[in-house]
Parts: sequence; C-alpha cells; structure tokens
Amino acid sequence: MPTRIALVIATLISNFALTSPALADSNYSHRDPIEASLAYQAVIRTPSFSDHNDGHVWIAEMSKMTRRYVRDPATRLRILALAHKHALGNQLPPGLVLAVIETESSFNGRATSRVGARGLMQVMPFWRDVLGHSSDNLYQTETNIRYGCKILKRYLDRENGNISRALARYNGSVGKLTYANKVIKKWRRFDSTLELESGLLLAQR
Repeated sequence: MPTRIALVIATLISNFALTSPALADSNYSHRDPIEASLAYQAVIRTPSFSDHNDGHVWIAEMSKMTRRYVRDPATRLRILALAHKHALGNQLPPGLVLAVIETESSFNGRATSRVGARGLMQVMPFWRDVLGHSSDNLYQTETNIRYGCKILKRYLDRENGNISRALARYNGSVGKLTYANKVIKKWRRFDSTLELESGLLLAQR
C-alpha cells in the first residue's frame, strides 16, 4: 500500500510539473514523466534554486548534457542538484563544477586514479584531515562534491580569483594550461551564455 500511495503522489507531482505554465520553458512536456517528477522534486528540495522556474530550466539543460554519462535519472539529477548547491555555497559557478566533474571522472562516482584520487571530483584522501574527518567516505556523492567545491574555492582564493591557476592547482599541474583550458572549454559548453573575463582567467598567458 505505501508503494502504491507513493506512485500516486509521484504521478500527481509529475502531472503538475508537466502542466504548470511556470515550467513551460523547461520543455518538460517532451520528457519522461518520471524524470520530470524527479527533476521537480530535486529543484524544490535544493535551497540554492531560489527561483524554481530557473532551477527547472537549468536542471533540464544540464540533465540533457550529462545523460550520456549517467543513465539513471535519479542518480543524474541528484548529482546536478548537489553540484548546484555546493557550487553556490562556495561562490563557484555551477557550470564550472560540472566541467571539473566531467574532466576528472566523466561523472563516475566510483572512479579512482592511479595516485588514489577518489570519486566524482577526484579528491585525494589527505583532504579529509584538512577539511573534514578521516572517516569521511569520498565515494559518497555529496561528500565528494562538498570536498571538491571547498578545495577549488580554496585554490581560487589563493590565486586571487584566477580560475586558470586555481584549476591548475586543483589538478596538480601548476605552470601548465592544458588542464585548465580543457575544463574551461567544457565550462563554456555547460554555460553557452558564459562570458569569461580574460583578466580573470588568463588562459592564454
């Protein structure tokens, strides 16, 4: 019985998400109703989406762009919502965080590098003693994104807002631009309206 009630509630939420004029711009009428319902719930449960309509549009676009990496809609939408939440919580552009995740792990939460970096944002284990607790599970989605965003923000502050150098520090490739330019290229794709300030990025210097 609880399962049947849950399905009824999900259907009602889905119907609202598909018919609400506020969501018309999100093209939800062309999407799977279950995914639309999950997206609706992800937006209303994520505090960083202060404008729910903008949140639905962002989630819809980012979901479309990351579907090839994460086929399960619930997992994909959770990653997107958490990336948005922790990006804004650390004063980072959400598209930049998604670009780092794609570059580092291709959205594979179980990824492990040859040097031991873990999870979506490839966080090294030593950061647990710096930013959290030694028992933190870096393969856990929210924990990993929270750490990754804090690390990137720390490096961005250290480099006085220079994103290219902050990205190089994140990747351990200080003095080189290959990694930073790769991430920035992906960032442009995640945010097609992005106008990157050359004085901030210094990507060609």
